[in-house]
Amino acid sequence: MGEIPKWHYAMLNDTQRNDALSQAISARVTDEARVLDIGAGTGLLSILSARAGARSVDAFEAHTEMAEVAARTIKASGAGDKVALHSTMSSNVSFLPGDRRNFLVTEIFDCGIIGEGILPTLRHARRSMLTPGYASIPQAATLSGRLVASPDIRRLNEVTSACDVDVSTLNELQTRGHFPVRLQTWDHTLVSAEAGLYHLDLTQEPPDPGQAWDVVFEADTTALADGIAAWFTMDLGAGEGIDTAPGTPSHWMQAFIPFPRPVQVIAGHPLTVSLSIEDEVSIVARPVLPDDTGLAGPPIEFEYESILMNGANL
Repeated sequence: MGEIPKWHYAMLNDTQRNDALSQAISARVTDEARVLDIGAGTGLLSILSARAGARSVDAFEAHTEMAEVAARTIKASGAGDKVALHSTMSSNVSFLPGDRRNFLVTEIFDCGIIGEGILPTLRHARRSMLTPGYASIPQAATLSGRLVASPDIRRLNEVTSACDVDVSTLNELQTRGHFPVRLQTWDHTLVSAEAGLYHLDLTQEPPDPGQAWDVVFEADTTALADGIAAWFTMDLGAGEGIDTAPGTPSHWMQAFIPFPRPVQVIAGHPLTVSLSIEDEVSIVARPVLPDDTGLAGPPIEFEYESILMNGANL
């Protein structure tokens, strides 16, 4: 049997996540529910749905080795009479209109919500697998964030030289969209108030590819902002939720959405950032500046390296 991504272990040891999902499924899944579990993994949410009394459960897991694990786990749990496991992408399957499922359970979310492909997956499921008015766990997910100054985090995605060799050509391959960081690991300063970045309602049609929108941040510190530090809250219904903000015990890291280059922000001045979704899985940020100076307010003279040494607080 081959290897699986290591995050599966951290995820299944995340008791906050597990308990919240278990409580929501227990409260909301009834004997009227015909559950569609997309990205079933070990089959845990399918088993919980069966135990909650679901009439039937269809579990989709495309990773071959993981599907083998799910088959054995579901059988050992005694839920095999209700759970039908499909070792394929859900997008390869369509149900006839009279045979569609009325309850979506899915947990294919990365630190930026969309990175594991929930948008095209949801679009297909709504079109070909789910009834109108279906219920969903989660019901919605909301991404929030603050501007962050952190040369250390920027250096996770940017290089200049090594051993007196210019290696900056590597920057042509740097990640343009969001990627995971554990904020507490790196020196950083949050330099704006929190702003809502993105909201996904899983009972509604997801936005079309290429969506772009503006978010206005109010800077509360004068600094060079390297990007946006982001985290999400997830509404599971029945009063249950998941929160990945810094300081929470969640296995999910925070997301860093890099700017193309650092941008000076001035305390008390707004900075508008254009956000867009690229390739359906990546959130990209571009500051909207009045010109090409890289300034979002009156110019202040400082050197970037002094910002690095002083934690971006001026």
